[in-house]
Formats: sequence, structure tokens, C-alpha cells
Amino acid sequence: MAIAMMMRSNRTNKFAIVGFRLLCAARRRPIRLAVAAALFFGFSTASGQEDVRADVVAKKFAPSLVAIERSAADSPEPRFVEYATGVVISHSGQVMTHYHLLGDIASSKFVVHHQGHAYHSVTIVAADAWTDLAILRVDQLAATPIEFAANANPHAGESVYLVGNSVRIARNLTPDVSSAKLTAADTRITTDKTTAVAAQSPTVYSHGGLLDFDQLTPFASSGGLVVDGELRPIGTLASAKAIGDYTQARPIGVCIDPAIQQMVVRLQSGELLEFGFLGVQTEDPAPDDLETQVTPGLRVTQVVAGTPAEKVGLQFNDILVGLDDQPISSTHQLLRTVGLRPPLSKVSLQVLRTDPLLRRQRRLTLEATLAKKHIRSVRPSISQAKPQIWRGISVDFATAVPDIETLGFDLTECVVVTNVQLDSPAWQSGLRPGMFLHHWNGKPIGSPQDFWEQARQAQDESVRITSLPSQAMFTVSGSP
Repeated sequence: MAIAMMMRSNRTNKFAIVGFRLLCAARRRPIRLAVAAALFFGFSTASGQEDVRADVVAKKFAPSLVAIERSAADSPEPRFVEYATGVVISHSGQVMTHYHLLGDIASSKFVVHHQGHAYHSVTIVAADAWTDLAILRVDQLAATPIEFAANANPHAGESVYLVGNSVRIARNLTPDVSSAKLTAADTRITTDKTTAVAAQSPTVYSHGGLLDFDQLTPFASSGGLVVDGELRPIGTLASAKAIGDYTQARPIGVCIDPAIQQMVVRLQSGELLEFGFLGVQTEDPAPDDLETQVTPGLRVTQVVAGTPAEKVGLQFNDILVGLDDQPISSTHQLLRTVGLRPPLSKVSLQVLRTDPLLRRQRRLTLEATLAKKHIRSVRPSISQAKPQIWRGISVDFATAVPDIETLGFDLTECVVVTNVQLDSPAWQSGLRPGMFLHHWNGKPIGSPQDFWEQARQAQDESVRITSLPSQAMFTVSGSP
């Protein structure tokens, strides 16, 4: 019992360590008794304060947390039941959780539990594969919505509370609360060829907005809240890193900062999220790289042909030191900063380039217009928004397809066909999914916005569309 109590907070641990050292150093029995008494009462007081604080956090946020029960949709008697935590974000019964916690949505049915009530009418409003966020609408749910901090800027060493336990919430019990500190060391598995990243930084934003903690997570807390010392919600618990069995798992959180909050609003309206794309690969500074030690930045290792990075003149071995005059210190930070901006956003790149003859660096400012990022995921994003269709055809940014490195033409000056309805005017003209279109009646098409603007003006007239790379021409007739 005493050992379990000692693990509740670092402050209590330090107090106990100092006390035990004094106890061991005391030679006389009266002194040892006095130290033991002081240690007992002080330790009890510190533990009591932690218990009171945790109880306050649990009661404050319990009205805004739900348990999401998932079971097999084709079975009258559930063969399995899994639980996840969700956060109420609107008075209209919308709940936010993490997409991966919903499992196979097509073969699942969901029940939401909140303060002793079970709600069976649950709809998936939207889900995004890259941010791993999902919005559910729960009919007749009346709950207090959460308001995330408007100026969240968590730093390593900051004390936070982890609030969750969907099993307790489903049973109408208060959620579990554990205290932890944010850590800056990130050894998380990444999605690229690098198996792990080990870095030290005073801010968690160097790791793409993800949060690491120094303590264990409450049981079944994925989807729960991360709360700062001022009792402001600053993030959600996404998953856990196994360090033993399932009872011992360190959590990973997502900071719900203003940029993510804007995306949540768009998901609430059923939109499909889009993310900015530059078209460059970088590597973090190596400890023995004297050049980046003098001027920290990211070394460019590849510029993808036909992307905004190539169009703006970025080159191999350039050092990217800033974006919109904000320092860039890690690849995670660059991906997040670019990705959270919508396509067609204007960005200013601060670059150091070494002259091979003079062996001097010169500072350049390159102005780029972002394209759209392709999301590699086995789970498709979900949206209630209907796709735009003109004469049976749908298009997207040319960079939003896989394996663009092999195409070899300017992807910022065309769009890609994503779907063609069978027997539609577009189908009859010969257009097919995967084709790249770059001219409409002789006018350039650089983005889907250009395409839809031309479509709006076309009315009932026939249209000549040119494709890449073959320069083939297709005549699309019929009503829009």
C-alpha cells in the first residue's frame, strides 16, 4: 500500500526519499522516531492533497465524458464488446474520439453510455485518417460540452492529468485520473522508413504535436482527456505504448491546439479534411553535422519532381531553417506545420544554400503555394459531404495520389480524375480515373478550384479537355 501511494506523484516521491535518507542517517532512537513521525504525517498530507486534486478533476470532467461501446453489428447477442472514451464537444450531442478506436465501422454497432443512460442512435459524422479524429452524433444526448484551451502550448516537464477509463464511465462511475509530466523524448514508431526518432526539445511541437508522458495511463483511457495544471483540457489520449502487459502502458496524447480545433469544427460539419503538401524530404540535424550546429535546420535530401518544392526552386542539400519566419528544428515539426495548412496556402521558406565554388552560404526566401497531401492509410476517411460531380466526373489535386515520384511532369499545373460515372458524358468521351487533365478549352487547369470554376461557366456547351502526359484531347458534351 505504501509503495503504491508513493508512486502517485513526483513531489511525494521526493519527499519520501529525503525522509527515508534522514531516517537512515539518524543514530539515536528519539531522533529516528521524530523523523518517522514527520515522514508519516507529511507523506499522508501530500498523498491526501493528490487524492483531493484527482477527485476535483474527475468530478469536473465526468459530465463531458462518454463511453463508446462497440460490438458486432450482425449478432443479436454481442460476441465481443469493446469500450473507448469519447469527449462531448457540442450541445447537439456530438462526441469526439479517435478514429482507430472505432474499429471496423461497417461491421460494428455502437452504443454510447453517459451518466447511467445508454444511447443507441449513433451516427458517424466524419472521420479523418491522418489526424485520427472522428466525430459521432448521438441522438438525444444532453451533456456538458468540453472547451479546449484556446492557447495550449504544452512544454516538457509540465504537470498534467490524464482522465479516462471507459469501463467505469459505462457503469456510471467517475473516470480515473492520474497525474503525469510531459516528456520531450520521443521514441515513437514513425510511419516512414525510420523506425524511431530519439530527440530532446523543450516543446512537444517538435514531435508533430504528439504528447508523451512519464507515467502510466488509467486503464481503458484511450479517447480520454489531457488536462493541464489550470484544469484546462489541452488534448486527448490517443493510444498506449506497451511496456509490459496491458495493465502497464504509457499513453500517447494529441494536443488539441487552435489549428486542430479548426479541423474539428470542419469535421463537425461533415467535411473531408485536406492537408498541405510541399514535396520535399528532409533529415534532422546529425550531432556531428557542424553546419547545422552553427545554424540549426533541416537538410533537404530529396525534392520530388513536379511538386511545389521543385517549382519554387528548392534544391538537394539546401538547409531549411524556417517557414513563415518561424524556426524549423525537426522533420516532424515541418510535416505538421505544412500539413495543417490547406492546399493552395502561400508559405515563405527560409533557406540556406552553399555556393560550391565560393563555399559560402547565402540566405534565400522562397515563396511556395502548397498542393494537397496524399494520405497513405488502410482506413479511408469518412465524410457526409457529397463529392462534386460534373457530367459524371470528379477530380482532385494531382499530388493527392500515390507514387507521384515516377510521373515526371508538373503536378501543380493539372488535376487528377478520381471517378467517372459509367455511361456519363465524361465516360463516353473516353475519360477514365487516374488521368491527369491540364487544359480546358485551351485554358490551364492548375487545381480543382480552376476545374470547377470552368465547369460552372460551361453550362451546356461541349468542352475540350487535354490530358497529360499524352496531350490527348477529349470532347465532353451533354448537360452538367
